[in-house]
Amino acid sequence: MKKLCVILLLCSLFSILIVACGEQSSGDSTNTVHTNDIIFLQDQITIKKGESITVINDAATLHVIANGTWKDGIQETLKEPGAPAGLTLQGNETKVIGPFNTSGVFHLYCTIHPNMNLTVTVQ
Repeated sequence: MKKLCVILLLCSLFSILIVACGEQSSGDSTNTVHTNDIIFLQDQITIKKGESITVINDAATLHVIANGTWKDGIQETLKEPGAPAGLTLQGNETKVIGPFNTSGVFHLYCTIHPNMNLTVTVQ
């Protein structure tokens, strides 16, 4: 009986490990960034080369995302080699930006909302 309990426990732990590893290797499902009406809810994300980012606008606010940054309240448009094209997010909309096919650090910002910056590190 004791051996059976140990075997069942080990099988359960093994099953949990398999499921957890499978969820982590699912790719782009973790590359999600949310926005509210004035900011990205996280200001940085690290992804792998070739992956994209899903941007979810949780507010009814328009966002125009482009390559660049806000510095001290002033827009700085950038042309970083390998940065994907920008996008427009209507209110409560989800869109994908990418893929990011070049390794490096990229800067995205909303051209409408001061200090709405996102740094994307591509490994």
